[in-house]
Amino acid sequence: MLEDEANELVLSVVSLWEIALKARAGKLSLPERSEFFREHMRQLGIGRVLSVEARHVFGLFELPHHHRDPFDRLLAAQSRTERLPLVASDRMFRRYPIEVLW
Repeated sequence: MLEDEANELVLSVVSLWEIALKARAGKLSLPERSEFFREHMRQLGIGRVLSVEARHVFGLFELPHHHRDPFDRLLAAQSRTERLPLVASDRMFRRYPIEVLW
C-alpha cells in the first residue's frame, strides 16, 4: 500500500507533534527545524497532513480504553473516524477497531 503511488499518504499532525516533543526532550536525535521535517515528508511522498478536528476528539469516546497514551489514542480515533489505515509497529493498535498496517 505504501509503495503504490495511487494511494495518498496522510500524516497526522499528532505524529509530527509527538516527534517534535521527543526531539525537544532529547529522546530523539533529530534536528529541531521545520525544514528537516518538510524535506523528509516530501521524500516520503506525504500527500497531506491530517489536522486534529473536534470529530476526532469525540471519536475518543467510542474507543475502548486499552492504554493511556494520548497520542496513540488520538491516532486510533483519527484512523477510525477518517476510515484510514494506520501504519504502526505498536501491537497495541491492533486492539482497536481500526485497520493497522505493519
